[in-house]
Amino acid sequence: MVNGPTPNETDIEQLIQNLCSSDRFVRSAAALALGQRRAVEGLIKLLDDKKTVWDAAGDAAWALGEIGDLRAVEPLIAALDHVFVAGRAIESLEILHDERTLEPLIRYFERTMDPSVATVLGNWGDRRAVESLIAAMDNPNPHVRFYAARALGKLADDRALSVLEHAIVHDTEPILDTNSLRGKSVAYVAAKAIERIKSSLE
Repeated sequence: MVNGPTPNETDIEQLIQNLCSSDRFVRSAAALALGQRRAVEGLIKLLDDKKTVWDAAGDAAWALGEIGDLRAVEPLIAALDHVFVAGRAIESLEILHDERTLEPLIRYFERTMDPSVATVLGNWGDRRAVESLIAAMDNPNPHVRFYAARALGKLADDRALSVLEHAIVHDTEPILDTNSLRGKSVAYVAAKAIERIKSSLE
């Protein structure tokens, strides 16, 4: 007699299939349930499944962060190359906070100039990101400059002082196209960053 899959195995297979559902609520529920069952291998496989709809891979990336298993770190780093999965992969990599992640995140930021990744680098707390954030202060997008300046303040490295001081004088135009930043300027956040850096040096 050939043994079939156990009920638990069948359940996990169904949940993985549900990650491909056209219904976002079904996909999200499946990702959460897989996280609760710690189905790491199946979720990692789904990250690299080119036949899978991108939303499902994104939900898998999210679930891997919720599980917290460090086996997911390298596959999530590889997922940074998939444009529709990268955002959720970054969220999970930030949660996992593994040493292997920082350099790939810095390279991703240098390549994309994604303002949200500037925030991640600031929150990470490692000054290896400082030079890339300083370089981002020349980016033509004020959102990039705003979040890079804020991240530099969090990292509190005095190498950033000159570029932040330059922003106080020359980057005073209010940002008007985003509700969260409306009326604020890069000069505004640069001043706060300088205060934070100088306070850390006292």
